Amino acid sequence: MPEQLDLNLLRVFDALLREGSVTAASERLHLSIPATSRALGRLRRAMSDPILVRAGRGMAPTPFALRTAPRVRSLLDEASALISADREVTIAELERTFTIRINDGVAATLATAAVEATAAVAPGVVLRFVTEGSESAEALRDGSVDLDIGVGDVAAPDIRTAVLYRERMVGIVRADSALGRHRRPTLRQLCGHPHVSASRRGRARGPLDDAIDAAGLQRHVAAVVPPV
Repeated sequence: MPEQLDLNLLRVFDALLREGSVTAASERLHLSIPATSRALGRLRRAMSDPILVRAGRGMAPTPFALRTAPRVRSLLDEASALISADREVTIAELERTFTIRINDGVAATLATAAVEATAAVAPGVVLRFVTEGSESAEALRDGSVDLDIGVGDVAAPDIRTAVLYRERMVGIVRADSALGRHRRPTLRQLCGHPHVSASRRGRARGPLDDAIDAAGLQRHVAAVVPPV
């Protein structure tokens, strides 16, 4: 019979992923090391995955464990909310982790301010920033991501959205390019030359293509490179 998962096992899973070792997880959970080790064995059988594997002198989570961790934390948060549903919880008393999906460029400007503002009103809250991969809205629906910051398609009706700020796109051309003679080239003139797209996710399309499509035009992307 397959091993059954219960809330206590999920707490162990969360502690193991947070601490990265059985010893540290046992201290976090106020359990003995052998008890935590046995719980890890049960998790491995139940999830059919090693969860933590040896990496040098320490332990590293498996890809499956990394993918699963946000959902486990979300389930634990929901369970905690059920227990405290009959009492009013103020922001200052809130103790939970919020997962924010954000690209590296935006994180450099927003993460510090977000952490400082949160700590000022909710010291028990942890902000967990994860890099963009798939921008699927399903991560917001299943609770593995609480907030998604970035540029994407119009969200579904069941997802609340807000504009944080707007950016202006700037194109760069060679000094001897014919486009350099135009102070403000038109979209048609831009589409007459091959483009190099800068994308962290290796995408050839972006917001610029939406504007080009709306004008009935099409551009040719000759290369895709990561941003500097």
